[in-house]
Amino acid sequence: MFLKNREKNKKIAKPKIFHQLLAGIDTTSYTTAFLLYHLSLNPSEQDQVRSQCRPGGLEAEQGLLRGFRRGKAALKESTRLNPISVGVGRISDRDAVFSGCRVPRGTVLVSQNQVSCRMDKYFGRPTEFLPSRWDREKDKEE
Repeated sequence: MFLKNREKNKKIAKPKIFHQLLAGIDTTSYTTAFLLYHLSLNPSEQDQVRSQCRPGGLEAEQGLLRGFRRGKAALKESTRLNPISVGVGRISDRDAVFSGCRVPRGTVLVSQNQVSCRMDKYFGRPTEFLPSRWDREKDKEE
């Protein structure tokens, strides 16, 4: 359909491409800003991340990020505290009951990522920035 009418294709394609680029920039800047924010409030974590950076910057070589455990853990912890998306939406395909509430088929359901990621039911000390909770190597050592 798009290939038959080039002018219409350009009018539709350009805004879609522009939107996708902006969406990528928006999520990247959001993620980066919160990671830097959390590291700035936690100097000891910042020092640990910095200690794993190699002189001259991170080079693109296979396996390099395996040694950057604390940086990856800090990123995971930052996105746990400040998720990129508000939630995940679904439309129920059948009638269901959740915690005693009847939910009819066709109802829009949305999980709230930031709420669930800050519940002590799922995370100990849920409001604290603790990248160590994501360090699997540390778990193996204990």
